Amino acid sequence: MSVEKLLDYLEPKTFGKIHYVAVVLWILIGVLFLGIFADMENSEPRFDFRCGAAKSENIDLVRGECYEKYEKQYNKFGFPVYGFVIMNFVLIMCVCAIYSRIVRPTVNRLSRSFRNGDPQRQENALSTGYKLFIAYCCQLSTRLVLGIIFIILQTQLLYPLKFPSKFNCNLTDETTQPRNSSDNAQHSTLHDCHNRQAAKKTSWMDAVLVVNGIFVAVNLIEIVYISFRACRKRGFMQKFQTSHLNPPEESVQQEERTQLLNIPHGIQQ
Repeated sequence: MSVEKLLDYLEPKTFGKIHYVAVVLWILIGVLFLGIFADMENSEPRFDFRCGAAKSENIDLVRGECYEKYEKQYNKFGFPVYGFVIMNFVLIMCVCAIYSRIVRPTVNRLSRSFRNGDPQRQENALSTGYKLFIAYCCQLSTRLVLGIIFIILQTQLLYPLKFPSKFNCNLTDETTQPRNSSDNAQHSTLHDCHNRQAAKKTSWMDAVLVVNGIFVAVNLIEIVYISFRACRKRGFMQKFQTSHLNPPEESVQQEERTQLLNIPHGIQQ
């Protein structure tokens, strides 16, 4: 799916200007990361893995065995890094898209109510604004929780040791010698291995962690901010669309004109 088609699922006025920019940045960064990790996934990792102290006739066998040991040690659950990155960005994109599609009719209905200037409709619209506020907070909280989960998964469960370039691989002759060998003595050989792709993978995984941390912090700050305003400012939740989501300018102007008409004539003078 192209970025343009994905953005079609996101209605700017369901997020607010600043929040919408943050969501678009998340999508663009996600597409960038998916391209980078797809390229690393497509290049065969095993052939970027080099091991010394191996005879020429056993080099492929040693490389394969040591690479399996490396993967078991630094990716013990065998969950591919590319799959983790896909899940990380796509799930949060889906939360944004589903929220926007669900609340879009509500936001449009509220905008029409304020443009029409009908007091009865506006009163009903203000009560609907409370539900819109709850939906907005729920999608923020969902993204916050997902971001924290992905940070914990990356740092504590899936890849806590990251991916070092150097790896000491200890193999017995039973593993590295041909099966028709007549030597029954068991010896172990220490192979100094080097993963050329490890530094690149570690750097980009650190970048994913930083991006997750930044967006978690942004979501947390916004949740605290709008909760504070909801508690301190009277009627904020009911007027959430006009006070936070920044509806079309003509809706705000219509509301201001309506408020001016309600001011006594003597005060206007």
